[in-house]
Amino acid sequence: MILRWGIAVLLLMSCFSASAELCDASKKFCGYWPGSSGGSGTGAPTRGGKIKVNPAAVPVEKGTGLEMILFDGADFALVKGFGRVGAGISLSNSEDTFFGAPGIELPEDNLTRHDKQKKFNSQKFTLATAVKVYDNKKNGMKQFEANLGIMGKYNTLTKSTLGGAGVAGKMGFFTYGYGVYRDETRLDYGRYGLTDKPVTGFYVETASIGVFLHSVALDYAILRMVTNDVWTTKVLTASLLLKKTILTLATRTETSSRPAYNTSRKVLELKEDKNDIFLGAQFNVGKHWMLGLFYNYYTLHELALGVTVFF
Repeated sequence: MILRWGIAVLLLMSCFSASAELCDASKKFCGYWPGSSGGSGTGAPTRGGKIKVNPAAVPVEKGTGLEMILFDGADFALVKGFGRVGAGISLSNSEDTFFGAPGIELPEDNLTRHDKQKKFNSQKFTLATAVKVYDNKKNGMKQFEANLGIMGKYNTLTKSTLGGAGVAGKMGFFTYGYGVYRDETRLDYGRYGLTDKPVTGFYVETASIGVFLHSVALDYAILRMVTNDVWTTKVLTASLLLKKTILTLATRTETSSRPAYNTSRKVLELKEDKNDIFLGAQFNVGKHWMLGLFYNYYTLHELALGVTVFF
């Protein structure tokens, strides 16, 4: 219900913004708004959030972008587009972010982390690259683009590097994307008097489709995390692009066997379906800067600050 009202408001506002565009993709780097080349990764409001689940979302347009999300430390991502090829690196994980897969952790760690407002820390680095494999150079409904991407995730806990691949692009006003990657995590049972630190391997696949109409972007993504069980996360995102502002509203439904944190009672409870909401606002400041404020990016009901510089 909240998202339906939010989309209605975004559509209404777009009717009063006939020239609502953040930048002209034919003249400068536009890799940070939802309608840019690279298609649909997820509806994540940051490019770093997209490339960690689908490497094909790395922008290939000429330009450089550096972004930071400030909360409980700083998460960094750097992307570089060369015209047909792009590369990106992220020094943070996507697990247990609003637009990423759930994190695997012990229940005690989950409870303590939420009580202390600590984001999930899997200590992984992601390096991704994408290439534009086809562009028919047409506009409107005749437009078709396809990008391919590959990535590697280095885990500082297990000292291993695992890979992934993806495809993304545009078909007319629609965007599409599919990505899959292998991953793993290590749990420490020392608090139970055990010396075991078993490694749990899994893979994550993400399928998404979106539509970009003038100044409104909609995106629907399904993430499947497969280990001994299958956890599914569905994210629906709506964004309004104004001349110097991006407003984002998203809902997330996670279906998994892991316990949910009750924010009012501050306890974990068994709940298969977990529903949540994300709010974001980003503002173009000057020629090369964008500042953002995000609510619930790390699924802690927190406020995080986003800083992006592109040139």
